[in-house]
Amino acid sequence: MDWISSLSDSIWHWLLSVRRDQHPGQFRFCQKGNIFEPSSTTGLFTSSFALKIGYQINKVGEVEEADLKEWTEYIRSFQTGPDGRFSGLFEDKEILKYADKSAGLLGLFRKEDVATRRAETRQACAALLGAGASPKWPVLAIPNSPKEVERYIDSLPWRRNPWRAGSHTSHLVFFLKLNADFFNHEETFNETLKRPGYNGGN
Repeated sequence: MDWISSLSDSIWHWLLSVRRDQHPGQFRFCQKGNIFEPSSTTGLFTSSFALKIGYQINKVGEVEEADLKEWTEYIRSFQTGPDGRFSGLFEDKEILKYADKSAGLLGLFRKEDVATRRAETRQACAALLGAGASPKWPVLAIPNSPKEVERYIDSLPWRRNPWRAGSHTSHLVFFLKLNADFFNHEETFNETLKRPGYNGGN
């Protein structure tokens, strides 16, 4: 069973082999490049995924402090500002080329995929937290009141696709807790997740 003990070293060695030279936080999907754009070697997904793996195999502590800071700052650079429709969500333009769909007459408009943005944001924030960092701004492009939360959860496809519904519910709770812990939104967290008759577990 020695091979199991050595898995973390092997995985870490492979991850470092697909890291972009001179850019500690940027990773290719594989040795030959990026499945979306072969000429591209960077992206939010790969950087976040690599950092999460590093955390899971207990290797983040081996990264030089300056390199880890560059890595987390690169991930943080994908977050949209505090204003606008997608306030606080993370966006990777290469992924959105495929996620956002053409809509309207003659396909002249783009239907923006909010679910993909939220999923990418969850992964990016989880990676940052594992490295002892946090996003720049709160994630505000989510339901932020008890009624909005209730409507949102009720709108999810619980009968048709309970896994998707559960996933998006998990995203929402994650963001509300993140905002409470790092951006002083405790009141919103407590109000939106309060259950009738719940007295704090007593």
